[in-house]
Amino acid sequence: RVRINLDLAVEDPPGPLPDQLDAVVCYDRIADAVRRLAAGEHVQLIETLAARIAQVALADPRILRALVQVEKLDVYPDAGSAGIAIERVR
Repeated sequence: RVRINLDLAVEDPPGPLPDQLDAVVCYDRIADAVRRLAAGEHVQLIETLAARIAQVALADPRILRALVQVEKLDVYPDAGSAGIAIERVR
């Protein structure tokens, strides 16, 4: 089992933001892509998975920075998780 956290810095558009879904980053699209990556081909390193997740996030030009945390759960009996955090900036 893994836990994935994604912290995104999004470009602040000029002027007032319209109250419409297409005016903002689609978090459902990103979450679906992350689920596909996690369920897809096996990767040896959580660093590799984190880098791929950052690439998916940065594919949206409105996202300026992606901080990706990936934790392996249940790895050590005396710890809740073991993981890494990576940051990628456009």
